[in-house]
Order: sequence, then C-alpha cells, then structure tokens
Amino acid sequence: MSFQHAVAARNRGWRPFPVDSPLSPDCVGLHKTTPCDGQRGKHPAVAFTTATATEPADKQLEHWFNRGPRNIGVACGPSGLIVFDEDMLGALETFAAERGETLPSTYRVRTGRGWHWYFTTPAGLEHGNSEGALRGRHVNVRGRGGYVVAAGSVHASGHVYEAEDPHAEVAELPAWLATAIKEKPARPAEDDTTAPTRTAGRDHTGRIGWGDRHNALVSYAGRLRHKGLSLTEAETLFRVRWLDCVQPLGQIPEAHHHEQAPADCNYPVTWDEALAKLRDIYTRYQPDPLADLIDDQDDALAMVRHNLDFDGKPPQTLPGRTTPLLDDEPIPVAPFPRLDDAALHGLPGKIVAAVAPHTEAHPVPILVQLLAVLGCTIGAGAHIKVDNREHAARLYPLVLGKTSDGAKGTSFGVVRALFRAAIPARPEDGALRGPIDSLVFVDLPRQVSGLSTGEGLIELVRDPVDEDDPGGVDDKRLLVVEEEFVGTLAVGRRDGSTLPRTLRAAWDGENLQTLTRHSPLHATRPHVTVVGHATPGELRLKLDDAAMLGGTMNRFLPVASRRTKLLPEGGNLPAELLAEYGPALAEAIDRGSRAGEVEQTDDARELWRASYAHLRRSRPDGPVATILARAAPQVLRIALCYALADRSPVIDRPHIAAALAIWTYAEDTAEWLFGPHVAAADLDPLVSFIASAGEAGRTKSEITRGFYERNKPVAEIEAVLAELIKDGRIRQETEQRTGPGRRAVRYYA
Repeated sequence: MSFQHAVAARNRGWRPFPVDSPLSPDCVGLHKTTPCDGQRGKHPAVAFTTATATEPADKQLEHWFNRGPRNIGVACGPSGLIVFDEDMLGALETFAAERGETLPSTYRVRTGRGWHWYFTTPAGLEHGNSEGALRGRHVNVRGRGGYVVAAGSVHASGHVYEAEDPHAEVAELPAWLATAIKEKPARPAEDDTTAPTRTAGRDHTGRIGWGDRHNALVSYAGRLRHKGLSLTEAETLFRVRWLDCVQPLGQIPEAHHHEQAPADCNYPVTWDEALAKLRDIYTRYQPDPLADLIDDQDDALAMVRHNLDFDGKPPQTLPGRTTPLLDDEPIPVAPFPRLDDAALHGLPGKIVAAVAPHTEAHPVPILVQLLAVLGCTIGAGAHIKVDNREHAARLYPLVLGKTSDGAKGTSFGVVRALFRAAIPARPEDGALRGPIDSLVFVDLPRQVSGLSTGEGLIELVRDPVDEDDPGGVDDKRLLVVEEEFVGTLAVGRRDGSTLPRTLRAAWDGENLQTLTRHSPLHATRPHVTVVGHATPGELRLKLDDAAMLGGTMNRFLPVASRRTKLLPEGGNLPAELLAEYGPALAEAIDRGSRAGEVEQTDDARELWRASYAHLRRSRPDGPVATILARAAPQVLRIALCYALADRSPVIDRPHIAAALAIWTYAEDTAEWLFGPHVAAADLDPLVSFIASAGEAGRTKSEITRGFYERNKPVAEIEAVLAELIKDGRIRQETEQRTGPGRRAVRYYA
C-alpha cells in the first residue's frame, strides 16, 4: 500500500520519500548507531533533502517502498507545499475565526490529533518551518527544509493517516495566512503573569506557557546536545526546564506552575513525554565539540538550583569540559544488531515484509533461514565458482536468542509453512506438482535432527556400496535442524569424534567418506544444510578452542533473534498469504534446480571488488575474528541464494548488496554475542551479590567496594557487568528521582 500512496503523491508533483513505520520491528531511521528513543513512524529512512532533489521514478519508489513496512514522507519545499500540522483538532480554524477569516477548501489528511492542511506556496514566498503568529496555537508549519508524514502512513498509536478526499485539489496559501506566519508571535503584558497565556518560551517568572511547552523543551534539548553533554547529564538540566512548564491543576505535583487549563490545551506534559523529546534530539543530532558547557545564565541557574556539586566533593571533569563527570552512567553494551534495508531485496524481502505482522519472530532469522532452505531445496547444481572451487547455495544459519524471548523455533516454523505451501505433500499417484501446474520438481529435502557422529551424517546421504546395495541415497539434499545446537557441539567435543570434520567438509561441498570401517562409507556430491538454534549464554560457555580454531564455527552464519511482538491468537500465517507466495517460491525452486554455474554481472563485480578489502580486513585476535573468518565465500553464497530467489540467471548488484547487508548483521551479531570475554567463574558470584540486595539493587560503587573490595579495575568490572546484561541475568536502571542530586544507575538480578 505504501508504494501506491507514494506513487499518488509523486503524480501530484510532490517529492515522496520513505519514513520509518511502527509496523517494522526495528526503526529504519538514519540514526543507526544508537537505538531509536524517539517516536516511531516519523524518522526519515533516507537523507530526504538529497533524496527529494529530483522527482523519483517508479523504480526508485519501488526500491524504497517494497522492501518492508514504510511510512511516506513528503518534502514540503521541493513539492511547492506549505503544510499546517494541527496538534489539536480545529486549532487552525479557530485561529482563522479569531482573525475574521475562513480557510479555503483544500486537500487535508486526518492525523491522530487533527488535520494536515496542504497549501501550495505562492510565487515569491520562501518560508521555512516557523509558526509566526501561530506560535503556541497548537499548529506547526512545515515549509522549506521540513516534511510531513503523508496519507497511507501509520502512526505509532496505530492510527492510519487518511486523506479527507484523495482527489481534492490543493489550494494556494491565503494571503492573510501567509502574512500571519511572517508575524512575530504576540507576547503577554509584563504585569500579567497569572492568566494562561501563550508565550514564546519562558516569561520573567521562569514559567513556560501552555502553547510553548513543546517548542521550549525541544529547543532546550537541542542546546544541551549542541554543548556536548552526555544524555545522563542533560537529563538533569532538562528536568529543571520541564518543571517550569505550566501543568493543569491537580496534575504533575512536582511542577513549579499550576493553572486552570484553557479549553484548547487541557493536557499535561509528563516527564516520560518530555524525556522522549530529549532522547529523540540526542538520537538525531551530534554535539558541537567546541561548544562551551555553561554560556548563559539559564544553565548556571539550573546547576545551582539542582545542587550539582555532588555533596561538596570536587567534581571530576573531562578535558575542555566544566561539567562534572558522572561516575555511575549506564554501561555501554553492544546493541542488538540492525538490518540494513538492502537485505530486503526481491522475493525474500517481500515475503519477510508480508509475514511480519503475523508472527512474533524477528524478520532476520526468517530471512536467513528462508534463503538457506531455498538453497537446500534447489540442490547442488546451482553454484558460483571462486578460486577454482564450486560454491553452491549452501548456508549454515546459527540463530541465537534467549530462551524466554528468542522466538528461534517460531522463525523456522514460518519458513517451514512457506515451503510446505510451495511444495505440497506427494499425492497417492506419486506425481508431485507445485502450486503452478506447469512446474514439476522434487520433494522438499529430507529433514533430520539429533546429529551424533560424522558417520551417522554420511549414512544419511551415502552412495550405495554396489549396485545390489539397497541402502544408497539418490537424493543428496539433507536439511539438518538442530534446535539444541549446544548439544551438537558437546557431541563434537568427544575424543575421536568425526562430526566437526564432517560438518566442515559438507559445508565445503566435498565428497564425504569414512576411513575407519571395514566397509567404508562414501557420499558423492552431498548437499547438506545445517540450521542451528542456541542461546547466547550457553553457546559462549560451551564453545572451546577446538570448535573455534578448527574452523567449524566459521562455517556458520550467526544471526541474532528476539521476539518482536505478542500475538495471543497464535500468529498463524493467513491462507491467502501462503497462496500468494507459495507459487513464487515454487517457480524459484523449479528454475534454480535446473541452473548450473551462475556468474556475476559487471555491476555486481564492481560492488564486489569495492567490498572485498573490507571483508578481508584484519581483525583483533579473538572469537569474533574466528567466527567471521570466511566472510568472502559466505557473502557470495548468500548473493547466489538471492539470485536464485529472483529466478535470475546471473548475480546482479542488488544481490551482492543484499548479501553484504546480511553479512553486516552477522558481524554485529558476533560482536553482540561475544564482546569482551569474561570467565564464567566471575559471573555467578556477582549475580548472587547483586541479588542479595533485593529490590534496592546495587550501584557500581557498591559492587566495587562490597564485592571486589576495590581490587579490580573499573574497566574489568564493567566488562563483567556488560556480560551479565547481555545475557539478561541482570538489568541496569537509572533511578527515577525528583529531588536534587545525581540519579545513580542501579543493577538488579
């Protein structure tokens, strides 16, 4: 639907671009270095001022909007628009009535709170995003440099932006309204400090008026970010500014100013809402490293009022900074990985986007396991040749998630349902036909679990010993699904076990054989795919040097997983969805099973050459470097799977780009999985110490003194705490305080 709405906007002469959608499991906004702390559904997914410099073609819109759930943004300036965004229903009409004016009929979009009023910009008018006389009237103006979320988008509340009349004409901005937005906002009389006025910020009492609370808080948040304060430091000062906001009588008791609320502004601004504004600013913008901390009386007054001298002790400072350095800030932990949009290419991307609303599983495990099962089903015929070796579409996904909310099995259940829709059970007459009657192909590959020996694996795909041997296997495709992959690793650690070596040879596509039997087993051209599921904590505990250094683990593709939503009704895929994508998968399998060598296009080779040095870059010794050691062949195999899914005879540039995006996710998963290595013996006693504090929790200082008796460096203590946080065995929370002093971070088990 987003694509059609974007095309409609483009056809009006506007400049649409993709925006994050709350229907996407993770925010796809450009702030990819930190988690999204702002409101979902409004962050641009591209640099919109650059992306909207020219009118987008259909191909560009399809690239933007058919890769997963997206909202639609419209850049106002390049579109020749000026849009009035009501925060309260009827606010713009009220303003017009007060001036004795009426608003012309024009294109409008219903939002969660009011209307977006669209007007064309009169010739010669250059206007940005300032409200002028509308300041404090619950109406935001979006012009040059601004954008609005357009019809067809979804608000974080679930409300859908809908046009009042999709075919309505856009009226020209009335002259009186053009004048109004150029006026300076009215200010109250100096002696009138009691009436609920709409001031442009704080008045001489320090009070932030009813209509100025949002703008005042956002502006101050920007100043704090500009000056380079950490988020923890900024929260302290920002809270002081929030306390100066006028609040309705009987609400927000700690606020400094309470008044009878006017009829058009009767809601409070809670601390959570204010804090979301601050975090959003910190997510979107970077600080100015040359800015001084205290450059005006407001900041100095806030620090005095908030008693930021930390109990009279000399504050710690950073070079070039005059603010105290908080010694109890949250510990940075490798964030949960984020998937780049490039991975949502072609049929796999469309399938993942389609199933996302109907499953609790994370989209990336679905995507990678879909590619792996597709490659397994197609078989060993389709391949890409590198270094004189054939690499078939053979992947070993390793899905990693906590027992409680990893949704690992759920993700594979989605993939299994899709392939059962593509290849139904064989009928009694033995003729296997897919959803497309003209296609005839083989069954799904045999699926097994419970690997225990290398010999047992070879037995499942072995050649006959001779022509009279009934035990040979004609179909060399095998799908191994180990939902307890740690147990498989434990089996491989036994003395004399051949399982690790056999798994490596199977990934490499080598012929398999046993050498220690009187009747040795052989398996020619096996096509084995292994899907493993594990919890991060157990995997780290069970991995040993043999598994890492022997090369077994670098055949696996690590993929972080977690539950994205709760679906009490079961999360079953709709029949119509399976009916739509089953035939598409069937066609991809049919074409892929008849493919041979697949080559790259010139565009694909160009991107591959540009990325190769980065894939082969040297990494610091450790488990992360070891598990990512086969970057180049992994990326090419993933790209091959994408090409086969597209029914393409060649690997094109988008296939390489998609594969690189998957590999980046795998790299981030490895960092998230391993991070700093901490011995298990250091973990359990610390968890017990933290748990003994009960609901009070422990601060970092208490842990340093009470548990480690000041005998361990802070960096090492933080590494241990980070390990426990990643495993979910402890959590860190910042104290919620309203009085003076710093808010410490506490740890709970």
